[in-house]
Amino acid sequence: MNFGNGLNDSAPGALIPYLETHYNIGYAIVSLIFVTNAVGFISAAFFVDAIRARFGRAKTLMIAQSLMATGYIPIVCTPPFPVVVASFFFLGVGMAINLAISNVFAANLHNSTKMLGSMHGSYGIGGTIGPLMATGMVATGHLMWSRFYLITLGVTLFNLAFAGWSFWHYEEESGHTLLTTLEQTTSRTQNAQPAQKTGMFTSMGNALKSKTVILGSLFIFAYQGAEVSISGWVISFLITFRNGDPASVGYVTAGFWAGITLGRFLLSHPAHKIGEKVFVYGVVVGAAAFQLLAAGTFVLHPIAIGLFGIMLICWFCLPNSRKRTE
Repeated sequence: MNFGNGLNDSAPGALIPYLETHYNIGYAIVSLIFVTNAVGFISAAFFVDAIRARFGRAKTLMIAQSLMATGYIPIVCTPPFPVVVASFFFLGVGMAINLAISNVFAANLHNSTKMLGSMHGSYGIGGTIGPLMATGMVATGHLMWSRFYLITLGVTLFNLAFAGWSFWHYEEESGHTLLTTLEQTTSRTQNAQPAQKTGMFTSMGNALKSKTVILGSLFIFAYQGAEVSISGWVISFLITFRNGDPASVGYVTAGFWAGITLGRFLLSHPAHKIGEKVFVYGVVVGAAAFQLLAAGTFVLHPIAIGLFGIMLICWFCLPNSRKRTE
């Protein structure tokens, strides 16, 4: 599922020039697909746990993949652009749900740091392959830009079937649910409908009172914004300011995602050795320095550098946690 999410997130950057040409639109209009995708992601946060409590893990994942399929089916038909924009909302909701459920599952496995690294590394693999396939299909194969999404639709339908199969008896077989305290609170009240609603909002309110939750959420918000905006708009930058060939510059995005993939698979161990606090300071400052080397994209620079700054502030303010020694 995370591999499929990576395919979805990385491909628009390589396809933006072709969307602009096909619909005769500019940067401001085509960026709406990123806006509605983000709105979908944010919207899912308010009801993902209620869905999980009501339907269980397997059906929740199947609902998530169904929402993504609902987004992909219109796109592959090359509809009017407003329909494309609306479709990205469904993609955002579906990806947010499967990402939340998968993060909780991986975080509760033995050696959770390595498991989470592998899970998000799989996202990076999808991110690396996505621009290569999109560029090859559209530039070399001379296919319509929308035909790329036949691949992501196929992956989504595969995940719909096998996520359900994998987790269908999860609650019974595990003997206990691998859930956070927030999820457990809602789970205990799932049989009483009025109490369930109260518990859901109470639990959400309690979570939002936590300094760690707020700062961690802001950190991830800034990170995701920087990641997706850089990968998405570097193509337009290369074409506009560096006279790049649309048939070739898509491969630059693949390089960006390859770096993300290697980082997620390989950097957990050195980060643990050096110390997570110091390590994150170093990589964020390094990312900002390399961002300043794409001189010319003056619209993206303030946004990306500002997001890196937010990450540093949030990371500095996060309370230090003592490691368990047993």
